[in-house]
Amino acid sequence: MVAAFGFAESFGAGVFAACGFAAGADLEVASIALARKWPLIAVLAGPQKEFEVEHTLVQTKALYSQLLAATSEIIVAAPSKTISPDKYCMVGDKIIELS
Repeated sequence: MVAAFGFAESFGAGVFAACGFAAGADLEVASIALARKWPLIAVLAGPQKEFEVEHTLVQTKALYSQLLAATSEIIVAAPSKTISPDKYCMVGDKIIELS
């Protein structure tokens, strides 16, 4: 799986980060963005409850929940109950659109 994340700065709006919140690099990007006090947008590949299933490790699930609670906005890129590889492409497309 390819991690999708983006950073943007637009005409005085400031810097913000957007990421897909998948386990791994996405959570690291989210952590860094929040440490730098940047607004963070979570772009999920499915409804929040169903997407949480991906985070099976206790440590990852705890970090995911902590970071998600600190986001400025949550966007569901593909609002269907079944996570699929195509939905991750939709996440990447949404992040590009935001950036």
